[in-house]
Amino acid sequence: MNLAALLALMATGLAGIFLLAIVLALEGHGPESAANRLPSALIVGHVGAAIVFLGLWILVVTIDARVLVLSAAVVVVLVVALGLWLMRTSLVHRRHEPAAELPTAGIVIHGALATVTVVLVALAVGHA
Repeated sequence: MNLAALLALMATGLAGIFLLAIVLALEGHGPESAANRLPSALIVGHVGAAIVFLGLWILVVTIDARVLVLSAAVVVVLVVALGLWLMRTSLVHRRHEPAAELPTAGIVIHGALATVTVVLVALAVGHA
């Protein structure tokens, strides 16, 4: 279960990197585009928390650190909360800036993989 969660997490991360690359490519520079940018702190928080979760989960898998499973579960809840907030913010921006859209398929794939990851982590917490 732990290894399956790690593989799902890595696939989620790859989809997230794809979306992040698009966000960075679409972001304009200068004061006229400042109002249309997604909040940098929100993006950094989501990515940073996901990296912390990845590190904790690698420890869970490699050294069978069952004590870290609950800590990783708490961090993944933070990652999900920030991701949902980011998605909500992105949808608000879509109404104002339709040309700067993230691909819906990328968002759906990232979200679906994240859901699989969270379910596998929840199952791992139940077995710990």
